[in-house]
Amino acid sequence: MTTTSAAVYVRDKRYFVHAYSITVKGIAVASDPFFAVESKAGDESLGAAVESALMKSRTEVPDLPASARHDAPLLKLAKVRSWREFMRGAKYLAVVRSGKDISIERWDNDGFRTFEPSESPAAALNNPSKAALGARIREILAEA
Repeated sequence: MTTTSAAVYVRDKRYFVHAYSITVKGIAVASDPFFAVESKAGDESLGAAVESALMKSRTEVPDLPASARHDAPLLKLAKVRSWREFMRGAKYLAVVRSGKDISIERWDNDGFRTFEPSESPAAALNNPSKAALGARIREILAEA
């Protein structure tokens, strides 16, 4: 069974979504598509962006050069110059799909350079609609 993953961030009343792909060397990198979804958009819009990212998640993608900034499209969407600036006030969820099952894992912002796995249990959904997926993502981020 294929597993795919996506990232969902919220900062400054906007959701940022992208696929995660795995390189040949096994490194997870941010990959197309990248979306910015306004907080006032409906649950279905947010869920559709996440579904699209999950559909584009790949494995065995070519390794990136050490100088490559795989997060550059995300930073451009957020209108920030650096990862550190992006992280200020940001919240993050990892969304993983295996078959029809979706797991939503909350990660905590360490306030400096990275997100760390939260002690909160992952939320599990089975074959959710786009609206149900978007609604659950909003709920989890509101609790964070």
